[in-house]
This record gives sequence, C-alpha cells and structure tokens, in this order.
Amino acid sequence: MKAKSLWRLPFIVLLFAIANCSDTADDDVADAGSGDPIEDVATDTDAGAMDTAQPGDEEAVDETDTLDATDISDLDTEPVDGSAEQLRASLRPDACLESTAALQNWPVARLPEPEFVGQLQYAPLSVVLAQAGLTAELRGTSSLVEWQQARRARWETLALCGEDDACAIGALSWTDEDIVSLVQTLRLELSDPGLQEISDAALALGYPWGSSLPEGDVALELVRLSASLQNAAVSQAAAYLSNAEMVSVLSDFDSGRASAGFDADAAELAAALLIAANSDEAFRYDPLVDGLNRAAYDALAASDRNDWPFVAILVPGQAPTSLDEPISPLSIQRADLAAARWQAGLAPVLLLSGGHVKPGRTPYAESLEMRNYLISQYGIPESAIVVDPYARHTTTNVRNAARILWSLPVDHNRPILVTSDVFQSAYIAFGIVERSQRELGYVPWQTMVYLGDNDSCALLTPESLRLDPTDVLDP
Repeated sequence: MKAKSLWRLPFIVLLFAIANCSDTADDDVADAGSGDPIEDVATDTDAGAMDTAQPGDEEAVDETDTLDATDISDLDTEPVDGSAEQLRASLRPDACLESTAALQNWPVARLPEPEFVGQLQYAPLSVVLAQAGLTAELRGTSSLVEWQQARRARWETLALCGEDDACAIGALSWTDEDIVSLVQTLRLELSDPGLQEISDAALALGYPWGSSLPEGDVALELVRLSASLQNAAVSQAAAYLSNAEMVSVLSDFDSGRASAGFDADAAELAAALLIAANSDEAFRYDPLVDGLNRAAYDALAASDRNDWPFVAILVPGQAPTSLDEPISPLSIQRADLAAARWQAGLAPVLLLSGGHVKPGRTPYAESLEMRNYLISQYGIPESAIVVDPYARHTTTNVRNAARILWSLPVDHNRPILVTSDVFQSAYIAFGIVERSQRELGYVPWQTMVYLGDNDSCALLTPESLRLDPTDVLDP
C-alpha cells in the first residue's frame, strides 16, 4: 500500500470492527389490531446491514460481514481527484473487462410488463403462459374454472376465522393440494407441445428470471414458485391487518373479473392485501419502464451508448433516522460524488438504488429522494436518472441493478461504476461476497474491481434476475 493511502487504514478497520458487533434493531410495532404484530425490521443500504426480520418476529439482529486485514492491504490506490479530467483518467472499465475470463450469457428476451399491479412479482406462471401465448387457451376451460372456484370457496371461509390469525392465513394461502391440482389441470388442458412451450418460454425469460432452467418439471416448479410468492404476500399482509380488515379487502375484491392469467386471480388478491397493509413497496412504482424510468429509456434508445466508459453509475442509498427526514446526509454525499462522475462523462445514466427502508414503513424512498436532490441541486435531467425504489440493503443494491438495467436498452456485458462513500465502497468490493452467498444464494456480479476510495467497477450477473419466493419486499 502506498504511503498516502495508509491514513485510511485505521478508519476502515474501525468501521468493520464496529459493524461486526451485532446490535439489536429497534422494533416498530404496527397498529394493525391483529395481535399487535411486530414491524418487519428493514435494514438500511449502508455497510453492515442485513434484513433478517420476518413479520411477527420479536426482535431482529443486524449481522455483518467483516473485511479481512489481508483485503485491506490490497487497497493500493490513491484518492481520486474530483476534476473531470482526473476522474476520466482514474476510473476506467478496463480492470473489470480484463479480469473476466468468460462472460455469462444474458437472456435475450425482456420480461413483459405486468398486466396489473403485482403480477410480475406474484404470478410468474401467468407471465410465462402469456409469453408462450397460452393464456387465452387456458382461460375459461372447465378444469380451470373448477380449480378457481375451489380456491374462492376457501377464501370465503376467512369471514369465519374471527381473530384466529392462523385460520385467516390458511384461508387465503395455497395448500399442497392446490399445487397438485393446478399441475394436473395444466397437464390435462395442454398437450405435450403446449407443455414444451411453457419450458421454451421460461427458458427465453431466464427461469424464473434467472440464468437457467431447473431440472425436472418446469410447470410444477412455476406453480410452486407462484404458491410461495403468494403465500409470503398473505403472511406479510396479515402481520399488519386484522382479520376483519382482510375480510373487508376480500369483499371489495372483484371476484367476477376475468383472470389475467392462470394464477393471476390469486395474485391480484395478494397484491390488494399488500396495498391495504401499506406493504406494497415491491411493486408500488411498477411498471418503471413506463413511469419513473421512461425518460431514461427513451434517451438510451436514441443515443450511442458505446460512447461512454460505463453503462451506468450505481449509487446505493442510506436511510435517514427519522420519519420527518426525507434524505440522509450520507445519501447526499453519495449523490454529490455520483453527480461529479456523471458530469465527467463516465456513464449516460445514474442508477439510484434504495427503497422504503427505515424507519419502519417510511413514506420516503432513498432512490427517489436522491433523484429529487440531483435534479434540484445539479439540474441533472430526468433522462439521465434511473431509479431502483426496491433495494433494502447492500446486496440488493447490486442485485437490483442487474434487474433494472435488463429492462433498459443497454449492453449488459459492459461494466457499471459503483460509487459510494469510502466505507461502503470498501465493503461492497471486499465485504459482501459471503453475505451475498448466504442471503441471495449467489454473488450478484461476475467481476468487482476496487478502483479507489469511492468507486469500483462491476460486471453484473444474469443470476440476479431470479426471484426469491420468500421475500415479498424485494422484487
């Protein structure tokens, strides 16, 4: 390590020593009237955070990864000067490209936009069937109608549950019998070529929005995924709604509507419950391509994107500490750093990442507040800003970047620049591999190379497109 870099060593070591001490997160009790459930404890997107709580947990403990001293010794970089010329000279994508032996293949197809709020998250089977052109063929068939009627009959038993939470969740959730009967219906109504079309469509999408097909029965796996997602949504909503409130949601739900897909009817109910519980962060801003990210999409489609060193500049947010504080000082600092890099011409868009994290069920999304700040403070146009209003911690900042960029007309085999404060930059580059494997089941990049105090370059992985059926707050 060069002498000028040694001053940073004690500060970085101190950060990870502090982060390694497990602290009990403050619980936010929801005023739901259903046994006073405990708020889902969400951790911010700064270093050392981990979302471990589930609805109903008494307490949650933040866990962290540590940065090994041998990794610290590898930080052989100089502070990058803030001038545009110095930024362009010091922050180059070559390191990521040179260190990647073979690029992973990204799916060719893009996910279709959801036909209704929440479908993409909670009805993956419907999305695949729509992609295969089989939705109309299945809708209205006698076996499908019979299956849907059986599901609705059990929903209606919710009114008989009183204040029995387990009864209410059971009335609205999928059972193993539901899964088996739905798979049997698929096999009954679809010919072998039709079942093959499901497999082909899932492969084109990157099942389930991941890099490869599972072994075995794809239809069965899709049904299981749908069931897991919808059951998780019901449990999340039940943590904040009384049974009487859930009965009210069910009564308002239009049971006579034409289903948008094979399992989409149940997904719509799950989405309605999450909206009523104010826990719909995972799809509150959908569809992004036709909303908050439309201006950037159009600008990218009309421009020569190869003129920029990086595809995008990823900026993770940091949660404020109170409900009346829209944006934290660290988010402002990170946004300032990113603005300088965008102004230096390092990437066509800023990818601002961070959802409604802390305090519990805050009205402010980190990414949207950074967006407002950059527009008002620097005059950066909306066409140069992409938002990820979902991420809740550091691992999903990086994972969601792959998902957001896949929806945009960019080259996914080119690197992004990851910009943050000195501590989180070191944490991202050296501290979250093990945590990513533990929480996500994979590392959300193919290559991550530390470039300096505030920056790394990364090549993202298509594995990040896979849904987690147990996590309804991270899409």
